[in-house]
Amino acid sequence: MNKHIKQLLVGIFSGVMVLFALSPNVLAQATVSQGLTISPFLLERQMQKGDTTEEIIDITNTSSRALPVVVTVNDFYPQGDNGEPIFLDAGKGDPHYSLSSWLKIESNPKPILQPGEKTSINFSITPPADAEDGGHYGALLFTFQGGTAEGSAVAVTQKLGAIILVKLGKAVTGGTISEFKTTKSFYEYAPVDFLTKFKNSGNVHVKPRGGIVITNWFGRKVATVLVNENANNVLPNSERLFNSTWNTGFAFGHYKAEAQLVYDDTGTIVTSVTYFWIIPWKITLLIAFILFLLIALVSWAMRSYNRRLIRRVYQAQQKQNGKK
Repeated sequence: MNKHIKQLLVGIFSGVMVLFALSPNVLAQATVSQGLTISPFLLERQMQKGDTTEEIIDITNTSSRALPVVVTVNDFYPQGDNGEPIFLDAGKGDPHYSLSSWLKIESNPKPILQPGEKTSINFSITPPADAEDGGHYGALLFTFQGGTAEGSAVAVTQKLGAIILVKLGKAVTGGTISEFKTTKSFYEYAPVDFLTKFKNSGNVHVKPRGGIVITNWFGRKVATVLVNENANNVLPNSERLFNSTWNTGFAFGHYKAEAQLVYDDTGTIVTSVTYFWIIPWKITLLIAFILFLLIALVSWAMRSYNRRLIRRVYQAQQKQNGKK
């Protein structure tokens, strides 16, 4: 094998090594709108029928101007995969789950808040003695003039809601993972995004939490990704979608992902499985091409070497025969 072939092979190996080296490797207690802050924005209570609980919500004007604030009692229902709350007038919600009629404002906040001023609203929750078992939901809605629309002198009305969730009487829990998948079945590189949808078939709201266990094609566990880290609720007869992401360095091959969620106090686990590929195909094709060239060059070099060796042996035999 001559000097030039050796240098070429060394260069190819170095290129392959460089290519490998360059391969890609809590739920808040306050909510803020433009100019107004309420705290807490979510109240969860376990109550008995006929009991009363007294509650307080603080309101702060964080804007640089005075804000008139109006408070109303509302029902609400979750909309869409992310459980976005849609507020309804009191008494317009599902009667099986509404609690707007149980809410009573005991003291209204100041009608106009000066910049930086803080006030409070006192209210009570009183479930009737004949209330239906399960979860009940309502809201206090704070309406104010938040500012002017761009290019207009008209004030924009903004609304900010405090969600109230009450568990009452006998709770019936039930749920399933109605959908579990990756956003794609084939990835060139990480990150990998997971979509886990939980369906609540019980009569109370639950917080499904858990993880996604990822194993490679050899059956070895390589990662665990958390689901619903913020402990968001899923209301009865509704579904909610949770997004999770696996951020990793270089990954290659076929992977199995199993979602494992716990949603009640008994530790009931629901599971679902999906599969996906990670193949950095561009760099894989390039490496395969380089290896093909390498094999071809080695084969050519061996054939060339063998031809020269045979030629030398033949020439040596000819010289030996000539001497005879």
